Amino acid sequence: MKKVKLLYYGDLNRKTGFGQISHNILPKLHETGKVDISVLGVNYRGEKTDYPFHAYPVDSSDLYGTKVFPQILYQEKPDIIFALQDLFILIDIVRARNQFAPQTPILGYFPIDGNSLPDLWREAIRGMAIPVCYSEYARELVMRHMSDLKRLELISHGVDCDTFKILPREVREKKRAQLGWNNKFLVGIF
Repeated sequence: MKKVKLLYYGDLNRKTGFGQISHNILPKLHETGKVDISVLGVNYRGEKTDYPFHAYPVDSSDLYGTKVFPQILYQEKPDIIFALQDLFILIDIVRARNQFAPQTPILGYFPIDGNSLPDLWREAIRGMAIPVCYSEYARELVMRHMSDLKRLELISHGVDCDTFKILPREVREKKRAQLGWNNKFLVGIF
């Protein structure tokens, strides 16, 4: 079976919110054996990583990699682009794809936490084959401003249950008693 050639655009090897998403998604995609991944790593400067795929760095003259993206798009010739970033940056990725590889679909995963949806952001969303937001708030805002949009997916962030676990009830009750929080919601690292 032929692997899907994926060009991933997003933070890599950084302790940012986007970097954490990349860290959680990319290895799992690789482990399927169905995807050949290359990455243009926003905030990635070329340092050694343990990732089992090729990563292109960006430099201080092109912080988001939008200037080098067309060249990498040409070199990689991906079947699909998976782009994780803010819409004000994704517009440049969509426009480069439109110019250099218009047949290549973009799956765009983006946040929205404001009250408006500027025209450039709408253009970015319309340029995605699969636009994906990660909050119900964002989904409602997009649909309010773009009611004719044919597709908009919602994938909320999750919790890594291998890392974070629910403490046994007796431990939670003891911690609440120690803190004097008997009727409070408790989240913590113990």
